[in-house]
Amino acid sequence: MTGPGPGARPARSGPEGEPWVLAWLRELKPASVLDVGPGSGAYGHLVRTHLPGTQLTAVEARGSHVEQFGLRDVYDEVLVADAVAADLPAVDVVVLAGVLERTAEGEAAGLRTRARKAARQAVFLSVPVGDWPHRRALAAFDGILAHEAGRETGVYLGGGLA
Repeated sequence: MTGPGPGARPARSGPEGEPWVLAWLRELKPASVLDVGPGSGAYGHLVRTHLPGTQLTAVEARGSHVEQFGLRDVYDEVLVADAVAADLPAVDVVVLAGVLERTAEGEAAGLRTRARKAARQAVFLSVPVGDWPHRRALAAFDGILAHEAGRETGVYLGGGLA
């Protein structure tokens, strides 16, 4: 993924929006979830804990994160690939948390569109409001159905197109 220039340190999505996303996930009851750029696996742990039996897949660009964070213990399948270029498998729900702020804007829009095409039910976005103020996020991504903008993190629900 292409990110900010050398030395730049973008804000990161945080756990602030996780309860809102979990409430929606409980409502949607997805059979399968794709977590793009899981990092330490926060959303995988959330789904595994509260929606047992959900098929969990992760796409992680950094192979070192797979071992460092024990992602194979959380997810049923872990694909080591750059999500910007990788084929995203069809699932009920796609989670893009902490990914878009590390991706060039044009690539972020393309990734979001591809995520919508992979999702049968919904796509969740989680972005830091410092990099993606609420109005910018609403303008940048079509199909937003619901949202919550916190002090540090904005979370957005978009419909899937699969």
